[in-house]
Amino acid sequence: MFCTDAFANNRHDIDFGFLGPRALDAVKSECEDPMTGCATFLLSDLAACVDTSGLNEVRFFPSFNEADSMLNEITGPSYMVCSGSDTLYARVNITGDLTCFSIAQARLFEINNASEPLAFFTTVCPTGSFEANNYLVSQGLGGGATAMLYSNPGLTMPLTNPVSISTYPRTIYFSSMESAGATTCTVTGSIMISSIPSAMVDAGNEAEGCGLNCIDLTSLGSSFVANASGATSAVWSSSGVGIFTDDNTYANARFYCPDTMDMINGSVLLTLSVSDDPCGRTIEDTVRITIFSSLPRFIDPISGGGDTIECVDPFVDDQVNFDTFPRCILVANCGDTITAHVTDYDIELGDCNGIVKLIIRTQRVVYNKIEYFCTDTIFVRGIDFDSIMCPPMRDSVYCHTGYLKDENGNPSPYETGFPWAGNIPLWPQPNSKCELRILYFDTEFNGDCPKTIHRTWWIKDACNGNLDTCDQWIMIFDTIGPTITKDTSYLNLAPEGAFAGINKPVILVPTTSHDCEAYSYVPAIYAIDTCTDVKLVKAMIPGIATVLLTYNPTTKKWESHEQIKIPRSEVPLPLIYEAYDFCHNVTRDTCYFYVKDLTKPVMICDKGINVTLSDTTVWLSAEIFDEGSWDNCGISLLLARRADWATVCGVDLCDSIIPYCTTEHHDTLWCSVLEKDKHINPIEAHYAETLRWLCEDGQDCSALVVGGWWYDMIKQATLKCVDHPYPVDDRYFEQILKDPSLECTAEGLSVGDLCNKLGYHFVSNLPDLPAPLLTQSNGTPFDVVKQIGGGWSKKVPFCCSDACQNVMVELLAMDYWCNWSKCWTTVYVEDKTPPKVVSDLYDVNMTCTSYKKYYEGAVLSAQEGDFTALDSLLGGYDKVRFDQYGGLPAKTPFQYHNLRCDSVLVKKIVSYMMSIWAINGSPIITMKPCTIR
Repeated sequence: MFCTDAFANNRHDIDFGFLGPRALDAVKSECEDPMTGCATFLLSDLAACVDTSGLNEVRFFPSFNEADSMLNEITGPSYMVCSGSDTLYARVNITGDLTCFSIAQARLFEINNASEPLAFFTTVCPTGSFEANNYLVSQGLGGGATAMLYSNPGLTMPLTNPVSISTYPRTIYFSSMESAGATTCTVTGSIMISSIPSAMVDAGNEAEGCGLNCIDLTSLGSSFVANASGATSAVWSSSGVGIFTDDNTYANARFYCPDTMDMINGSVLLTLSVSDDPCGRTIEDTVRITIFSSLPRFIDPISGGGDTIECVDPFVDDQVNFDTFPRCILVANCGDTITAHVTDYDIELGDCNGIVKLIIRTQRVVYNKIEYFCTDTIFVRGIDFDSIMCPPMRDSVYCHTGYLKDENGNPSPYETGFPWAGNIPLWPQPNSKCELRILYFDTEFNGDCPKTIHRTWWIKDACNGNLDTCDQWIMIFDTIGPTITKDTSYLNLAPEGAFAGINKPVILVPTTSHDCEAYSYVPAIYAIDTCTDVKLVKAMIPGIATVLLTYNPTTKKWESHEQIKIPRSEVPLPLIYEAYDFCHNVTRDTCYFYVKDLTKPVMICDKGINVTLSDTTVWLSAEIFDEGSWDNCGISLLLARRADWATVCGVDLCDSIIPYCTTEHHDTLWCSVLEKDKHINPIEAHYAETLRWLCEDGQDCSALVVGGWWYDMIKQATLKCVDHPYPVDDRYFEQILKDPSLECTAEGLSVGDLCNKLGYHFVSNLPDLPAPLLTQSNGTPFDVVKQIGGGWSKKVPFCCSDACQNVMVELLAMDYWCNWSKCWTTVYVEDKTPPKVVSDLYDVNMTCTSYKKYYEGAVLSAQEGDFTALDSLLGGYDKVRFDQYGGLPAKTPFQYHNLRCDSVLVKKIVSYMMSIWAINGSPIITMKPCTIR
């Protein structure tokens, strides 16, 4: 938005200062008229409060939004307040420009003896005093000119007007006697006085110019912020004689173009100052502009300059590869800069009085076919003999891990210390350019614990011949045992962090195939002592075995060739190594043995089992099919299932399915939901109860069996229970499982989801390091649970539809380490329950006419063996089954036709037999006689 004047010119002073004319929030109070109970406010008085300049147009509205949209303007000369207080919103705009406006708030208070104190807020120029009575009059208090002023809210500490103010903000309190017609009232309140802040100006950062090229003022980063001071403009000024373009105002100035005198003087000061601060304050900031000549010149470093370095600096020996010093830079024609390149290094002898070498660099630049040369000198400082510090004369050295020795087997100077010159170490031998020679000699004394040596240092300055020495008496104490290093590269280790609280290697050793114990050698280790030597190494499993290790000079390891028996335990067993040196120091280190059973159960299924149906459904426990299966560490789970478990005896995994996961290609995994009500489907209810036990009981390794159920319930629902636009098979199902875009839950695929979908709580109960880890796979995710599959429970159902059939039953055994095996057997299902007729058919009599008209064709067909038509006409035996309460369904009705208008009696007898199998009870075979007369 741009504000304009009456001639449509932009008002930049307003645009850049306030984005609209200044509008002040105001508070106005009037005494309540006892006759009307209201206070009357003149809008002209309110306009004078919100627009102190009196130069703008003021309109009043009931709300801010209405003021912004110029809706529902209050046009009367006055406004009445009858409810204690009200607020109007004044839209103050530039005369003739309705779009250049600000909105102020005018609070109106109806005063009576119960009114709350008024609160005024104002900002003033920081002059040191405040005319409070005049301010109260300006805020619409007629008695403000004689109001009493106080410094405290209790109105007990009076002030004189004008009020002296040393710091801002300051709050003063008042009591004013007001009148409205014949009514008077006392108005109390406060005035919070804040100072008008100063505008902020920043002339920006120093810059450089060349010749008479103009300086871009926008590149200085200068700024002018009104900061609510009322200032609307700032101007540039210069200490030189150059000019500003377009003009020198902050809003319009773009460049400063220097004059020749500015270039001769080498710099100019630019000042940015506020030109119209309402409080008359001087606010300015200055920035220096350096102006260079346009003739070619070298800068950084200047000719003849240089640096001083220590003689140990790598530049001293290799100037080409370690020259990181600044080069000469040629500046010409204001904008052309060329960095020189070094053409030669000349090394000269120093004065041997601190400076031992001089390295002189020659640098060259070609500009406009003219060569320019500059040189600088690098001063090399030698070793200051006066600053040489000897190591401690007497010292004790303690052997430790990583202890360093010299070529004679004595402690390295890195252990005992060496001479220094200031912050320069004098060992190893310093750079040859330092002209310094240093060496040491050791004298050894008898004794091992501790050992004593005398070390003498010789230091000579080859440049000036100075000589110095240092002496050390050193006692070497061996208080640290040997260092033990375990070689675990050839061991089968448990993953790091597999056992809580154990941060040492855990070695997995397998049990034998016929018992639950393991046999193993003690792993070999490296044992090295820094000071003396290793004397003895042994290993212990507390309470079980102790083994001595011998040193093998070929492998440089301490080894044992004796096997120890390790029993199975719930937690890893510690194997503690102890290594002793000849100073009787001992070091202990630990690893752990954990016996892991990798042997699958041996499965033996009973062969030739016959099952006799004595009821609608017969349940056989898994133990019936077992013929002595066993495991070296014991069997945790023994379960069985039918090979056709997903469709047996009325099971329908497709009658209730829910979506499980979807890929970005809209391939969906579905999951079957089992019926839990045994009165609706007893087989599915048994499956559901089995899953509840597996999910919640915490049986060892049951998570793998849950996983098998999970895999098959999803597979069955996905492949067989939904229609697909193309053929699908197991490969299609596996591709969905592998799809990286498959979205299920925040944790991804989990076998516990099946428990959650059935409303069960899932307890994962895999032991530490189970044999077939749930996430292990031979190329296919969830390979283990895929192989196990679903349908497993403690009992196997057989029903009437199995009669006279062979049924394949599988047996699953799983040990406490989740090793598992299967076997299978064929079960022959017998039905030895005799049939019975639960309701006899009754005889019917009909006339010959009826027989001829309705039944003769059906009877003839029945005589040929087809009873379908006759059953539909005269009724037959229904296939029935007893429900769980012993009840039967209703009989099938039929309609009997008989015409009695014939005079000839015909007698014909027909008999036939129908065989029927019941579904939920004993088999029924019935004979059906039928007599027609």
